[in-house]
Amino acid sequence: MTKKEKILKIKQEHPEWGCRKIAKKVGCAPQYAAAVLKEENLKIPEEKKEFNEEKLIKEIIKKLENGESITEEDLIKEYEIDIKTAVKIITIATNQYNQKEEEKRQLIEKHIKRIQKKEDEETIKQNILYELLSNSVKRFEPPIINYQKPKRFLKKSLTAVACFSDWHIGEIVVPEHVDGINAFDEQIAAARIELLVEKIIEIVELQRTHSNVDRLIVWLGGDMVSGLIHEELRKNANLGEIKQVGLAGYLIAQALAELSMNFEEIKVITSVGNHGRLDKKKEAKNPYNSFDYISYQIAALSLQKYKNIKWDISSSMLKYEDIDEWVFVFSHGDEIKSWSSIPWYGMERSFRAKQSMFLYKQTLSDYKGLVKPLHYMVVGHFHTGAEIPSGHGKIFINGSIKGIDEYSYKNGWMSRPSQKLLFIDKKHGVVDNRDIWLDVDKGITGEVERYNYEIPDVWSEFLQRL
Repeated sequence: MTKKEKILKIKQEHPEWGCRKIAKKVGCAPQYAAAVLKEENLKIPEEKKEFNEEKLIKEIIKKLENGESITEEDLIKEYEIDIKTAVKIITIATNQYNQKEEEKRQLIEKHIKRIQKKEDEETIKQNILYELLSNSVKRFEPPIINYQKPKRFLKKSLTAVACFSDWHIGEIVVPEHVDGINAFDEQIAAARIELLVEKIIEIVELQRTHSNVDRLIVWLGGDMVSGLIHEELRKNANLGEIKQVGLAGYLIAQALAELSMNFEEIKVITSVGNHGRLDKKKEAKNPYNSFDYISYQIAALSLQKYKNIKWDISSSMLKYEDIDEWVFVFSHGDEIKSWSSIPWYGMERSFRAKQSMFLYKQTLSDYKGLVKPLHYMVVGHFHTGAEIPSGHGKIFINGSIKGIDEYSYKNGWMSRPSQKLLFIDKKHGVVDNRDIWLDVDKGITGEVERYNYEIPDVWSEFLQRL
């Protein structure tokens, strides 16, 4: 007997059976049994759903989540169960649904509280920073500018670029913890910044024996403060974050005030680093939410009467700058990836990416001349001065004034405290690249002659002592 004949025989014997039951008896698919009965024009009775309590509870919960309602009568009719079982199943499903909804509500409340707490903390930080800036209303009195252009005629002119980055104000390095190789605190930082300014003026004077050097560009490259991103830095810092920001701003201002007496024009450009960010987690949005940015604003407010200092405080992570027709990109450098603690391949990739971005940037403007390439990239972050040729350009890495610390000592990374000074010629680009070493003379002894490095309770008193 064929399966078709078996199906028809069973249907004749049991007219109330549905396709599923017949198919199970014959050993075929329910769809095949339904097709056979339909072909013979036989009535197919409506089948009751197979009852599975666990599965049914899940289905009811899903319906409740979708806003649908279900009654005991619906279950009795659909599954042929008694009223007691129907009530039990709906009660269990409703309780589980309510429990899930309560858990969701608690999670949402917890998330809202976490967001509110973060917003409250952010508001407190912003208020503190606002007060910090408000206390900077008293300005430095401009000094007498003693710079004079050379009387003799010099055909050649250079632009100097001083790189100020990775000052890490507020951090301390204990000599005993690094085998006496280095020491660092606010006093030593001030002494090294004094030494840095002295060396810049000295080197510029040497260049002036054969070239006009009337213009100085100062790049403030980030990580000017130790910050709060690492717990061990917070525990071992001499100053809290707010005073770190204040002192960094005033040390920048003092250095620029002294340099302003030796140049016809100073332009200050900026990038923010990673140590100055306000949150422990690194974020790409709003990079100017940084203690670095605030320290720059403090310095700019303090020096606003200095007419020969122009400020360009960037809200972007990258700063493109055309210097005597040579295009530079300045970035702190923390976006550059390292492989096996070696950042050189990352430098190359980053430089090429920034070259592409710069070319694209020019297509968005109404620039009608020749498209300019990106010639140089200047970064900090790695605390070791270096120069890397890259295609038709170069990458310059700035050092730090801090030098080796406990972390780099533990990992065997030697870095002398230094900062870079570049000289740019309109025809030849960068013609001189100097690493100014700061672990000599007062950079070791910490003897401070001119700069204030102690923060008083009332910050206006700090300015009065200058």
